[in-house]
Amino acid sequence: MRGERIAGLRAAFAGLSGADPTSTGKFARFYRGEHLTVVRFGGRVLQERTVTVRGDGDLRALGKVVAAGSFDDSTAVWSALDRGYRIATDAVREAPERPVAIVLMTDGESNAGISYAEFLRRYERLGADAREVPTFPVHFGEADAAALDKAARATGGRMVDAGRSSLSDAFKAIRGCH
Repeated sequence: MRGERIAGLRAAFAGLSGADPTSTGKFARFYRGEHLTVVRFGGRVLQERTVTVRGDGDLRALGKVVAAGSFDDSTAVWSALDRGYRIATDAVREAPERPVAIVLMTDGESNAGISYAEFLRRYERLGADAREVPTFPVHFGEADAAALDKAARATGGRMVDAGRSSLSDAFKAIRGCH
């Protein structure tokens, strides 16, 4: 992810962090006490960071992960989603009353890491509680919309198409504003 796409992602994250003054922006923003994990990936998982939002400093820390620009030319979508489910499994185990969801963002087709079929095999081996965690893929760029939609349906989520609006609107839709 480079150029305008990473700039759009950074702007959307800033909006969720409180920079969006609109009524839907205020509603969709990250809230105090929310647990957030960002997993950056290219041909493999490159970095992950989890915070509990206690203030602006926590959001700035996650913003730095989002803003980091060192990607490679490969895209391991299903490996990243598999990592997301490992994190979600731990989150469900630690606080079963807390809602957990995965937002999967990619602007490219998966061409590295595990296959979609392998992801599904691993997903099916998760405990019932972890399989209740929905995935909300955000489609834009050259990402495979059909594959993302298939993953969303398999996990009880839904795909959001940022190509029809903006990344900010896509995140607002996932957070219940559209």
